[in-house]
Amino acid sequence: MQKMSYDKRRKVKKSKTVSQLKKELDKIFSQYVRIKGADRNTQIGVCVTCGIKKPWKELQAGHYEKRGKNQLRYDETNVHPQCVGCNVFQKGNYTRYARYMIDMYGADYLKELEEEAKKIKQWKVYELEDLLTEYKAKLKALDKDKWFATILTTKGDLEQAPLSNS
Repeated sequence: MQKMSYDKRRKVKKSKTVSQLKKELDKIFSQYVRIKGADRNTQIGVCVTCGIKKPWKELQAGHYEKRGKNQLRYDETNVHPQCVGCNVFQKGNYTRYARYMIDMYGADYLKELEEEAKKIKQWKVYELEDLLTEYKAKLKALDKDKWFATILTTKGDLEQAPLSNS
C-alpha cells in the first residue's frame, strides 16, 4: 500500500460571500444599535415603541423599514432598540414606531425613508466589508465606556448577541 503524500501549499483564505458578510454584519450592527441606545451606568435600554426597560442584551435591533429592504438594513436612523414583544410578536409595533420616528426625525424624513425603501439594493462584498470594519470600530469606540469592555472576548472578537427577526 502506498503512503499518501500531502501537498504543503499554503492555505489560501477564501473571501466571504455576500450572505456570510451580511450575517456577520447583522450581529455587529445589532450590538451597536442596542449598546448605543443603552444607559452607560446601568446597561439598560428602552424599547422605542412601548417604553419597556431591559438590559441591552435582551433587546433587539428593530427595523422601521424591514431589514429585507437592503438599502436601509444598516441605516442607523431606520434601526432602534425594541423588545421582543414589539419587534417579533407585534411585527414591529408599526404604529408606535411611526410615532417615534416622527418625533425623532420629523414627518418629512419619514416620507424620505419610505421612498428610499422602494429602491432596490444589491450589496457588493467590498461594501459589506467596509461596513463591517466601520461598525467594529464604532463598537470598539464604545469601549471607552468601561461597562462595554465586558462584551469583548479574550480574542478581541465581539460576543454574539440575539438578533432581531425584522
